[in-house]
Amino acid sequence: MSFVYRDRPRQIFDLRHGNLHVTGTTSVTGQSTLAGTVKVGSGYQNTGLTLTNAGAICADSNVAITGTVAVTSTSTFTGKTTHTAGITINAGFGNSGGMEITSGGAISMDDNLVVGGTASVVGVTTLNGQSKHIAGLITGAGYQNTGATLTQTGALSLDNNLHVVGTASVTDATTLDKAVKLAGGYGASGVTVTDAGVVSINSNLIVDGTAAIAGASTLTGETLHTNGAKFGTGYASTGVTITSTGDLSASRNLEIDGTGVVTGLVTLVENVKVGGGYQSAGLTLTKQGAISMDNNLVVAGTAKVTGITSLLDELQVGGGYQANGGSGITVTNAGAVSMNGAMLIKGTTTLTGQSQHVGGLITGDGYGNTGMTLTNQGELSMDNNLRVQQTLHVIGASTLVSDVKINGGFGNTGLTLSASSGSIYMDDILQVNGATSLNGKTHLNGHVDLGNEKTDDITIFGDVVASSASNPDIIFTGTSGTCTFACGR
Repeated sequence: MSFVYRDRPRQIFDLRHGNLHVTGTTSVTGQSTLAGTVKVGSGYQNTGLTLTNAGAICADSNVAITGTVAVTSTSTFTGKTTHTAGITINAGFGNSGGMEITSGGAISMDDNLVVGGTASVVGVTTLNGQSKHIAGLITGAGYQNTGATLTQTGALSLDNNLHVVGTASVTDATTLDKAVKLAGGYGASGVTVTDAGVVSINSNLIVDGTAAIAGASTLTGETLHTNGAKFGTGYASTGVTITSTGDLSASRNLEIDGTGVVTGLVTLVENVKVGGGYQSAGLTLTKQGAISMDNNLVVAGTAKVTGITSLLDELQVGGGYQANGGSGITVTNAGAVSMNGAMLIKGTTTLTGQSQHVGGLITGDGYGNTGMTLTNQGELSMDNNLRVQQTLHVIGASTLVSDVKINGGFGNTGLTLSASSGSIYMDDILQVNGATSLNGKTHLNGHVDLGNEKTDDITIFGDVVASSASNPDIIFTGTSGTCTFACGR
């Protein structure tokens, strides 16, 4: 090693073959070339400094540099380094691949920050790019110590609120131990899910898939199920199914506290009970069609009954019969029918008991209009024939203004009473058990028998005149009895 002193510029010391010991201060103003290792003090690890011939600087104490240090290779600092003006790496932050640490402690870098140990940041941290924490991330004192913990497996635990301004996407199961509020919560145009599992919503609930609700649900507003709804396991499996077309099928009872309005056809395959059912202050409609009820049946429209109807008590129609000025009908449980208006019967009526018509009886349009009239005084007038299968009893006088035919009339093995002449025509014998008075001329055509026994007296009060036109024979030869004539002939 050679040295050139300032005050002796032409005097050169060559120490290539020995040591140079300087006990005072040595000032070198020019370039020094030291081929071997340089030790200051006792060298590194002996409270000194060593500068190796490979360019490595090792010091046991501080290295103070007032200017710029340019390090082109890797630097290893095993102790503390102080950079009062900051540190610039490469071309510095903002020059593609650099970094700066300012004297105020701010770190700015163009690439990733890798921290192998714990990074403690006491102030606000702004991370404009991606931040990677391989072992996880702890803020504050960590979870359960008024902080937050983000584990290396992605679990986030925090002791305070989680505010997400953008979209939060959770692809796995989420466990929320307390109430959850969305958009301000229920009551503020949002949603609240309590820790007891109650969901409260200010607007519509839209579920594209299946919604399974194990407990009771209270829906105070309208619910829309575009594909239908199933309750329990659905109809045919101890549940209820409502199809998208509006069909409701239930495996158990349907209970409606309010009014049930059904505008279409209703098919009920089993018995129907209203109230507690019949005999329990209600009504029962059986699947065979029988209706049993404990109170009145009120029908505002038309009631059509095609089968037998049994009414055990009195029946009133239109307010029932009223003796003085009513307008209804009453049928008593004894079978009596009383009505204030006319009874019109289109078909055949069979009355097996007594029929009483206080105001009379009219059939058809009444007498004089191709009908019949029976007055309340008992007078019968009709526009057609009177046919009597049994005996006809007429107590008073009978006036028959037209011919009277019995059993088809005369000429048909019957009898005819002529209204025009008063004649009686008959096809068989006239039998009279009592006395008969014939006041007019009597014509007896054909054979005539007078009496049928010998004891039958025949008394002639008038003259017996024989017709000169037919010259009849009077023959008594057929008798062996006495023939007595007290006349002069």
